[in-house]
Amino acid sequence: METNHTYELTWNKRLSILKLLKYILKIIKWGIIGLGNAAINLAKTFSQISNSQLIAVASKTDHKRNFFYREFEIEKKNQVHPT
Repeated sequence: METNHTYELTWNKRLSILKLLKYILKIIKWGIIGLGNAAINLAKTFSQISNSQLIAVASKTDHKRNFFYREFEIEKKNQVHPT
């Protein structure tokens, strides 16, 4: 005797799956405070993860900030600079 194992998704299950996919595919935005060697490794890791984006960095040192802006393509428009 053969059994038909079809699985029909109800609308509630379809909506639940869509919500889960939306959550999984959501981009996680990151910022790093203090731009030493560990920060460089962390930023490289973020660039390799498809749903991660480095959007902000903070450092007292201008040349470190500028290096991160160039190297990791961070927009300067939302950056806060220490006074």
